[in-house]
Amino acid sequence: MSTTQRSEGMNAFFDGFINSTTTLQQFVIQYDNALKVKAQKELEANFASLNTTVACGSQSLIERQFQVEYTHEKFEEVQNEFRSRMNCFIKDTVKESIFNIYTIKEECMWEGKCVPKYYHVQFDPVLKEITCSCLLFEFRGIICRHSLLVLGQEDVHNVPSKYVLRRWSKNIRRKHTLIRAAYSSLQHDPKMQRYQTLCKQFYNLAEAACESECASDQLEKDLKCLAKKFGLSSSLKNNIVSEGGQLRYENVVPENPSYNTCRSSDVLVRSPVAVKRKGRPRTNRLKSTVESRCKKKSKATKKNSSTTPSQPNVRALNVSFPIIIISTNIVIFCYMLVMRVTLCTQVTTTCNVAQNPQDMEYASQTVQISQLSEVAPNGFMSLLSAVHNTFENI
Repeated sequence: MSTTQRSEGMNAFFDGFINSTTTLQQFVIQYDNALKVKAQKELEANFASLNTTVACGSQSLIERQFQVEYTHEKFEEVQNEFRSRMNCFIKDTVKESIFNIYTIKEECMWEGKCVPKYYHVQFDPVLKEITCSCLLFEFRGIICRHSLLVLGQEDVHNVPSKYVLRRWSKNIRRKHTLIRAAYSSLQHDPKMQRYQTLCKQFYNLAEAACESECASDQLEKDLKCLAKKFGLSSSLKNNIVSEGGQLRYENVVPENPSYNTCRSSDVLVRSPVAVKRKGRPRTNRLKSTVESRCKKKSKATKKNSSTTPSQPNVRALNVSFPIIIISTNIVIFCYMLVMRVTLCTQVTTTCNVAQNPQDMEYASQTVQISQLSEVAPNGFMSLLSAVHNTFENI
């Protein structure tokens, strides 16, 4: 699954239908549900545009023209331009050849202050064509407030058809609404069923005619004759068709435009010019001293671990040597302490016994035994000293 960060519109489309815990199976189901909701909203908007009317805010005939043609949502945007026209004023007019060039001043609020902005509008009195330096029509497909002010000054009551775009019209049948879909609620619509039946017949004719060149040419001629019979032309994209199936107006595009006089075989297609990439260039970034040292340390550690794998065992053994030595010293100290306490006890006992004449013989025997017991500590101390020296040599 690809990320949706590049298109936030996708997040808005699936908002309320999926979340981070949605499985792939649930996503397929919720995808159809999202399409159903969007299609239902479009049907409701089309019904409202065809059966209701948004009131005009002025007595302008141009506004009424857009009221009849456009959907409610787009007509409200046009009305916003009509309302903003009151903030525009004509400051200068210059006539160049056949064009009238107007300088329009618009008062705008910026940080609580009134800041003027100036635009230039060019008007052709013969063709009734108009262009503005703000380029709102080229960007959003709506005539700007500056052009509306100039059209009112030139007493233009209806704009040319090129300024009434087909994509905003409410009087056309969208082509995608004739295609059967799982989320569509109009699968039993008679118009959709007729469309499906005709498409099957056209597909069968196309499969039979494509076997030979003569049959293909003959079918193409017959289709052109049928198109003329039903009032269609090659410039169908520029036609606006009403619900009754009649053409309301038509802009014919020449079949051989002037900019396409050369053949496709004579055109040499070259690679596009390389441009500078956006963002940081692909170079090694500057690193701090701490970061470079840490990186060197990590590399050295990895290198040592790969070359000397037995080193950790040696370190563990070296660490265990002081522990053994310390424990040995503790044992020796405790043994010596016990022996001193024993000797002191024996001496005290001997002195006390010596005061009684009857026990002199027993005391002498005890002293002899204690003298003999001193040999063991000396032998044990020599053994521990030897062990200690051995560990130190290692």
